[in-house]
Amino acid sequence: MRRLKTNKQQASVALWLASPQLGIVTGSIAGSTADAGDGVLASIGVEHRGRRFSLGANTSATTANFRQLGLRENQSTPRWTTRANVGVRVPGGGAVGLSYIEIDRRDEVDSRIFAANYSISPSRDVSLGLFASKELVSHDSFVGLIMSMSLGARNSAIISHNRDAANYNSRVQLQRNTPRGNGFGYWVSAEDGRGEPNRADAQVTTRTDFWYLSGRSRTLRQQHSLSPERLGRRRSAWW
Repeated sequence: MRRLKTNKQQASVALWLASPQLGIVTGSIAGSTADAGDGVLASIGVEHRGRRFSLGANTSATTANFRQLGLRENQSTPRWTTRANVGVRVPGGGAVGLSYIEIDRRDEVDSRIFAANYSISPSRDVSLGLFASKELVSHDSFVGLIMSMSLGARNSAIISHNRDAANYNSRVQLQRNTPRGNGFGYWVSAEDGRGEPNRADAQVTTRTDFWYLSGRSRTLRQQHSLSPERLGRRRSAWW
């Protein structure tokens, strides 16, 4: 029995089973006692991982009076939460993943999100990832890509871009890892987008047998809205 406050307690029991046919099967049940009353949470899940194919699914349900440790006393938990994911390795060294999550809430809008991703390493030093998600209730969508490159033993670069219906963000980062002993390292990054300030960051670290020094700098540049007349003359403006 774990006690968070004098008026809230929670206890749980979990079961774990490994099956050659299904994979790993888990189940759990938890009970809570709070000012709102007694509540119960029950969940069951399955996970299978193979060399080329993997899948997982989990669903949980709660009664109205179940209270999760760490949440406010009057904050209710979802009625149902269901998650499922599938991953497949495809010819050429890539991998495709699909996932779905559904949350049936008591006091807020429900969520139903479908997501997909694809990753591949065209070479030993380069990896590329593409991802997209769709919220089926609000119809919001999100897409993005990320590419990482190794530029040597301790040097790397990351380039990413993501966008939704209203905003976008692009980011470039260069990094040199500090060695385990004495040496010098740094990382610099720059972001450009719509819907949030542009940002540039830099950090430098150096270490010797006698001293350690690290410094960081950040620059923000706010994007201002443009009138229709100025938009007609310029596609974008930053200052």
